[in-house]
Amino acid sequence: MKPKNVPPFVIQRDVVRQTKPRLSEVFKQSHRNMGTVTGMYRICVSTDGNVYEVTPVKSVPGADEDIIAGIKDGWQYKPQKVPVCFLYNMPITIQ
Repeated sequence: MKPKNVPPFVIQRDVVRQTKPRLSEVFKQSHRNMGTVTGMYRICVSTDGNVYEVTPVKSVPGADEDIIAGIKDGWQYKPQKVPVCFLYNMPITIQ
């Protein structure tokens, strides 16, 4: 079944859990005091509410792997009638 593209606010109301991805110390140290870096990801949610695909649209070099793993493991949605995909802006601020 082909996933349906939806605006982020549509799926936002179905969020069960959205844990912030943990970034590696190496990334944090190399980006300290750089303000906010924003990545954009296409996130696809299956009918059971699990994230099954995360594709970088606007990459965050050095952090993509952590972000993708974090979203797949830490994000959960209510079951969907059909698989859905949406674009998500991920602002990352390192103190």
